[in-house]
Amino acid sequence: MKNFLLTIITLLIYTQGVKAVTDDQFVVTLSDGQKISVSLPNNTIPELPLTFPDATGKTTLKYDVNNITSIELVKPQAAIQGCHRWEVCKVATPSIILGLKNTEKRLLGLVSENANGKIYKWILSQHHGDNISETHYGLWYGILLSGSDVVYPFIQDSKVWFRDINMILGKSNSNFVQAVNDYYIKGKKKITDEHKEELKQHPASILDLLYHK
Repeated sequence: MKNFLLTIITLLIYTQGVKAVTDDQFVVTLSDGQKISVSLPNNTIPELPLTFPDATGKTTLKYDVNNITSIELVKPQAAIQGCHRWEVCKVATPSIILGLKNTEKRLLGLVSENANGKIYKWILSQHHGDNISETHYGLWYGILLSGSDVVYPFIQDSKVWFRDINMILGKSNSNFVQAVNDYYIKGKKKITDEHKEELKQHPASILDLLYHK
């Protein structure tokens, strides 16, 4: 969780209480179905937990991945980091200790979707070297296959990265994994490098490779 709990975002309510949604506000949907109208700068780095005052203005409420479902922008022209909708999703984070099926909940921006699945992006803080004060924000992309509830990363900090797709999806989605390997890994290096560059420029293009049994 520490990897994505960055600076706490303070949401500014238009008044001390929660008002009905208006066109210039964002909608935070809680896991219990409650919708809260808030004001949020579009240059915000979307991270959890979110904090804002309750209706009395005296108590600060904190919402994390366990009680927020999504953040959606009302105005079509508005966007947080280029995405109009951010959803809390399970992201594959396999490890030797916790196992291949380990996941973490994170706030992800919806980039594209079709019948084959969805493409999300998110931002993680990273520290380089021994200087923990130097923080770098890496941009990640992942794919949620149709019928699945886990997002699998394929671009890590602007680098194409198929480890989780190959390691976890080899049996359950072998046709898709084969298509990914054939297009981005196998063959002449010059051609596969070109395909990877295309993917970095247009991450949603990986949806075109989806084949279901």
